[in-house]
Amino acid sequence: MLLYRSGAMACIFRRSDKKVLLCHRTKGINVTSWQFPQGGIKKGDTPEKTVFKEVYEEIGIKESLLKIGAAYPEWLLYTYPEERGRLRGFDGQKHKVFLLEFLGEDKDINLNIETPPEFDQFKWVSIDDVIHQIIDFKKPTYEKILPYFKDVIEKMAFQV
Repeated sequence: MLLYRSGAMACIFRRSDKKVLLCHRTKGINVTSWQFPQGGIKKGDTPEKTVFKEVYEEIGIKESLLKIGAAYPEWLLYTYPEERGRLRGFDGQKHKVFLLEFLGEDKDINLNIETPPEFDQFKWVSIDDVIHQIIDFKKPTYEKILPYFKDVIEKMAFQV
C-alpha cells in the first residue's frame, strides 16, 4: 500500500490580469521546474492554516495579502517517480489545493524567508501556460485543478 503525505497547495492569482504565480524550485528532484507553493500539513493544523503558512515561508506573502477564492473539492495526489524513491517515508503527496487571490504587489513577494530558499524566481503567467512548465509526475494534479480554477478566476474577474 502506498503512503501519501498530506499537504496544501496554493494557486495564487491576480484579479487585474487573471495571471497566476509560478515559482522556480531550487531544491529536490524538481530542481529547475516551476510549480505552485505547497507544503505538508503538520499534526493539529488545518489545510487552510497550512496553505497560508507555506505561502509565507516559501515566498514571503503575508496572509493579510491573500484571500481564498476557492478550494478544489477533492484531495489530489501524485506519486513520486521510481527513480526518486520515497521521501520522508512517503511514496507521494496528497494535497488540498486552494485558489488564493493576491491583494499585494510584486514587492510583497520575498523568496528569501527560508534558508536555503525553496524558490529562486517567480513569474506571473496565463493559467493556460502553466501545464507546460510543470514537472511530469505532477502534471495530472495540475491538469485537474487548472480548468476548475480558470473558471473561478474568470467569474471573479468581473466581480467588484
